[in-house]
Amino acid sequence: ASTPGVENPNAWGGWHDAGDWDRRIQHCEAIYFMAQIIEILPAVRDLDLNLPESGKAFAHADVKARRDTGDTGDGATVLPDLIHEALWGLSLWRRTQRADGAILGGVEYSSENISGSVSWNPVQNTFAYDYEDWAAYKFAMAAAKLGHVIKTVCGDDTLGDALIDEAEAAWDWAED
Repeated sequence: ASTPGVENPNAWGGWHDAGDWDRRIQHCEAIYFMAQIIEILPAVRDLDLNLPESGKAFAHADVKARRDTGDTGDGATVLPDLIHEALWGLSLWRRTQRADGAILGGVEYSSENISGSVSWNPVQNTFAYDYEDWAAYKFAMAAAKLGHVIKTVCGDDTLGDALIDEAEAAWDWAED
């Protein structure tokens, strides 16, 4: 369990949920399917989503989806835009994963729809759910699939293996 009232400066990023701007572990389902479509449909790998990360390796300074400063993948592989988007969706969960593998259930803001607030720089207080086994299983599903695709389809063994290791840690924590 986490300690109520303790700050977690890594609880930012990811996708907002509907109109309330919250982030939920259920978003991992979309991450799984984004990875799967890259694996199955080669034409999607060239899809240009006009992201800040478009055409850049995971190590590039414009990529904000990293777990920490040491999380740069192999430093050279240019990832498909849909993979960058999936990594952004997973970024909050990766950054807040505990060393023992535990995963948060979600993150909420103190207020809804505040003008000027974005997931990477909120202007109001953010509150995190506790770590929960159900969240760890959801994360494990998404991170394992994404890691597998990044490794086998995109060719970045370093980032792929890191995601698979994080997935295994989450799974093991939930099983314990």
